[in-house]
Amino acid sequence: MGRRANHSSLDHWGSGSLAGVSLLLGVAGSVVLARALERDASPWVGIALLAAAPLVYEATLPPALLAAIALPRLLGRRDSLASAARRGIPLLAVGASLVLGSYHLRHDQGWFGFASIPDALLGQGIARWTGPSAVLLCTGLLGVVLVVLRPLSPSIRRAIPAEPARFVVAGLAVAASGYARYPINPLGVGDRANVVSAIGGAMVWTGLGWALAPHRRVLACSALAFSAVLGAARVTRAADWANAGPDTEAVRAAATPAFDRLPAGTLLVVGPPPPGHQGIYGMLGSIDPLVQLARPDLGVRATIVVADDQWEQVPPERRIIHP
Repeated sequence: MGRRANHSSLDHWGSGSLAGVSLLLGVAGSVVLARALERDASPWVGIALLAAAPLVYEATLPPALLAAIALPRLLGRRDSLASAARRGIPLLAVGASLVLGSYHLRHDQGWFGFASIPDALLGQGIARWTGPSAVLLCTGLLGVVLVVLRPLSPSIRRAIPAEPARFVVAGLAVAASGYARYPINPLGVGDRANVVSAIGGAMVWTGLGWALAPHRRVLACSALAFSAVLGAARVTRAADWANAGPDTEAVRAAATPAFDRLPAGTLLVVGPPPPGHQGIYGMLGSIDPLVQLARPDLGVRATIVVADDQWEQVPPERRIIHP
């Protein structure tokens, strides 16, 4: 999976570890299925692992389904539609159960931040700062556009060899397979959503670098600059998570004294909205678990506002002002 800033929550947020476990199950299932196909053995152990992956974290459902159905053909083996359908049935059943049991769909909490995907994989997600992010985003998008236009232009075909171009296209497919409807933005604390798509993003960058292989000096300079930006972003993103810790303690210190003195049914609102650290927040939204630590019931509820207009609408008697 790599250690990149565009999925930093998997490293720094305990509950985000489930996404990593899900990805591991998906990769293991694909490998086991591929080896079973090579030996003409039963595919069902691999299918079981693929089906388990989205049960741990939903983002792996699309690539797991695609692997179950399409992996034989991707390996160059003959495969009937009936066999592909049988392998896909367990994944479709898992998908149906996830959709029917989805809290987010039942309460219609909104759509995924699809507009942020290019920035998450090619810009701010990996470079963090505005200037380097803009340069990388423009460079990555230009490379992708050239790959897409390659079949139409002999000069582009000469500049970008076929194998790197195919690798970029495969990366785009992997990136696209990792996203589905879910009320989250793939930047900042929401970057756990990139658990699959970050691999596709890395494939895109690798393919673009591969295309520069005949120009070794350009490739060397580009690789050094790219590595420096990504390495610095990785270190500073870790500092963002560390700096979010004192913010959490400040909220706890300000909010906890109010929990015991209010009657059940009260909704307390902490504000003003925290500034965060480049999209990383110590606490945001509901903080009911913090109430549970202070009193034995959830009669009092608490939340942190995420926007200034929300804070302005909160009555003074329900406000908790944090430092």
